[in-house]
Amino acid sequence: MKPRHLLAILLLSAAARAEKVCSLEGRTVHSLTGEPVRKARLFLGRALRPGSETSADSEPPRSLAVASDAEGKFTFTDIPAGRYVLVATRVGFLAERDSRLDGGPVTYLTCTAGEKLPDIVVKLTPQGVLLGRVLDEDGDPTPGAEITVRRLVKGLPQLVSTGSARSNDIGEYRIPNLRPGRYYMSVTGPDIPGPSQQAYATVYWPGSIDPAGALPIELGPGTERCGMDVRLIRRRVVSIVGKVEGVEERRALVYLFPKEVVSPAFPERERRASVHSGGRFELYGVPPGSYTLVAQVIDDERPGWARQALDVGESNLDKVTLTLWPPLSVSGQFRLEGWAAHDLGEVRIELRPAPGEPHGFGGYAVIRHDGAFQVSGLMADRFQVGVSGLRGRARIEAHAGN
Repeated sequence: MKPRHLLAILLLSAAARAEKVCSLEGRTVHSLTGEPVRKARLFLGRALRPGSETSADSEPPRSLAVASDAEGKFTFTDIPAGRYVLVATRVGFLAERDSRLDGGPVTYLTCTAGEKLPDIVVKLTPQGVLLGRVLDEDGDPTPGAEITVRRLVKGLPQLVSTGSARSNDIGEYRIPNLRPGRYYMSVTGPDIPGPSQQAYATVYWPGSIDPAGALPIELGPGTERCGMDVRLIRRRVVSIVGKVEGVEERRALVYLFPKEVVSPAFPERERRASVHSGGRFELYGVPPGSYTLVAQVIDDERPGWARQALDVGESNLDKVTLTLWPPLSVSGQFRLEGWAAHDLGEVRIELRPAPGEPHGFGGYAVIRHDGAFQVSGLMADRFQVGVSGLRGRARIEAHAGN
């Protein structure tokens, strides 16, 4: 083959390839000052279909990465045409996306064959940081304490955890990567070694063991709040030892829930323990108060439940007995009114504990193609009915029979 013929083929191949790819250029800037941010890492990945691990295009999802230069500029070249998501990261900044391209919280951009997307501006917001120490009741540093920060999220009744850390060997902690906003902080001390009838209570900033006494912490862009020291508080605790009757050789768990929700924003985590041979269980480190004790048999063939109210005072309890009851089931019929054909095999009915029932357990069932369903393994309780898997919005009406 003559050289000029080979050159012509190569030029035609390059031209054909150029028609199938695109490119984009942009720069990373400080969101407050507008100054360039150098050495930012930018990731360009194929956009995924909602609820899928495959890309919106025919090619499998892949990620491309570049770094911004001294002037904050970056370039992606020879990108296969398609739909992408762009993310930028830099130490000391929050992970941000270019909201100019798409007004949503996730940046999607479409790059067509032969197109060049110029002047993409990615604004990086400096992170907020909380720093401080955890001290014991004598003012000595306490390693191993768990510090958690939470914030309100629109549409949710509870605070959502957005960062956490453990105090180091000299009691110090640092929680980075916090967005501007209002936060609440709680600190849970480590276990007290050896047999003890005392334990550290969870302390809410600035120093209350009552969640209602928690005060907000305001953080602006790039704010570093130093000196956020917290002093732990001890309180008396007791142990609960008992037996679950009728458990036999089945695997079971026991849960202890506070009877009243002190603060919906700070729900207390339940305490749990495994049920040993003969039905025996032990719960330690329980502060005085009113609780609901629940036993759950984890056996698909022979499930079971037990529940009773329990008042805990200043003394240990060692003769608590729970008697198992067979589980209940709820069956019914599901109908879609005013909708086009919908595969009901993708839809499920969910029963969730009603508000004010912190000690409840729910269940779910996939709806059969004829609309029938049965939710099994339930304990007697009040529930809210929910539906998941519908492709769109719908109003739910539930009518109870027998």
